[in-house]
Amino acid sequence: MRAGVPPLGLIPYRRTAFTFDGPAGVDLSRWPLVADAAESFYFKPDAGRVLGSLAEEAAAAPGDIQADDLDVAVAVDRIERVLDFPIRRVGRSWAGLRTFAPDRDPLSGFEPEAPGFYWHAGLGGFGIQTAAALSAFAAAMISGASPPAAYADLAFDARRLGVERLRRPPGR
Repeated sequence: MRAGVPPLGLIPYRRTAFTFDGPAGVDLSRWPLVADAAESFYFKPDAGRVLGSLAEEAAAAPGDIQADDLDVAVAVDRIERVLDFPIRRVGRSWAGLRTFAPDRDPLSGFEPEAPGFYWHAGLGGFGIQTAAALSAFAAAMISGASPPAAYADLAFDARRLGVERLRRPPGR
């Protein structure tokens, strides 16, 4: 227990990414994101290079996570199977942690067992895509305001983001 708050069972998962060069003389800026149906790899243009990933979700301990060379090699193999050119050299590789709640929905709400403690976590790999909407929601909740008006049109239910859903005994 940290900050006097019981844990919620958040689970960090490692995701590995790396860059490589496209074929010489090809404008990569118009390439689409490419992923296989099983979501076992993806690649997309990124700042004049190609960003690739194994798209793995490997449970990992919180901390300074590093790319696994085997994951990079497996991803290169999978990506090369759909390209018509070889990946001659991996530029840079890295890994990050994507944290999920047990139900895989984001958390944004006050902790009922610790007044003043606000959870904003479990965004998984969708933090960039959801940052603006979830931060506006969190700002409203923390300041005591109503959720932004745009949420009313979406039949938005703030309880779906709340901590209580994870504190309830199963089946209730």
